[in-house]
Amino acid sequence: MRTYSALLAFRRLVATACGISKTGIRVTPIVTSNQAQTVGEDAYFITLSNTTSGFDICGVADGVGGWREVNVNPARFSRGLIDECARLAQAGKVTRPSELIKAAYEKVIHPTLNCYGGSTICLLALDRAEGILHTANLGDSGFMLLRNGRVLAKSSELQHYFNCPYQLTNPPPNTPSTNLILDSPSSAELTSLEVSNGDIVVMATDGFFDNVYKEEVSLLMSGLKDYSESSLMSACAAAVRLAYAYSHDQHYQSPFAKKISPKTIGGKPDDITVVMAAVCGHG
Repeated sequence: MRTYSALLAFRRLVATACGISKTGIRVTPIVTSNQAQTVGEDAYFITLSNTTSGFDICGVADGVGGWREVNVNPARFSRGLIDECARLAQAGKVTRPSELIKAAYEKVIHPTLNCYGGSTICLLALDRAEGILHTANLGDSGFMLLRNGRVLAKSSELQHYFNCPYQLTNPPPNTPSTNLILDSPSSAELTSLEVSNGDIVVMATDGFFDNVYKEEVSLLMSGLKDYSESSLMSACAAAVRLAYAYSHDQHYQSPFAKKISPKTIGGKPDDITVVMAAVCGHG
């Protein structure tokens, strides 16, 4: 049985998000957003609990650009998923990332919504009372958990083949089934990680991870002065600026280019969204 003193001790996230579209439209860093915010074809949300036993939940999604070829706006499906995840998270009835993805997906594919396309998605939820970070990742967005400047955990990049990530899909009526990628929410990679005060979580779409090596993320986070909202906002904006500069540097061997071949160079222009969070304790 948990004692009263144990109930007073809990962990929480201090979180912020920032982004920039491939066309250079910047998104001002935010601390909390209970509705989906968009960065080009990316979308994200941050919902922080107001109780000691609640869940702090964040998520990113990246609309699959190939749907433009059949006149479907890739941003609509990613935003629909994230909007529904944010609504469910704020209501507090669904808290596990895997369950959030499943419930949100089932909602947005309802025929009356006409919400078509495909998207990758990554969610995390900190159980404040237990100090456990639950994650679910489907596709090539993802997260890193850092402790004392070292990478403690990193999500896997889930792809069917190179540059074809796992994705949730809702094709328009009468879409030919040829080459359709129809993954299930159950295909997401799930983790549950015990976290400590001072741990840092960097969650982002592939526009970030395709351009920035994990060693540089560690170096960037080692420069944090503290875990205040202002410090995190500055670090988050710096991470996005770094990724954007690399994405347009044709003399830089990005992680994406290196996967093509050891001799390939160049960044990968894309929408870039980063959610950055620090684990802080009470009690």
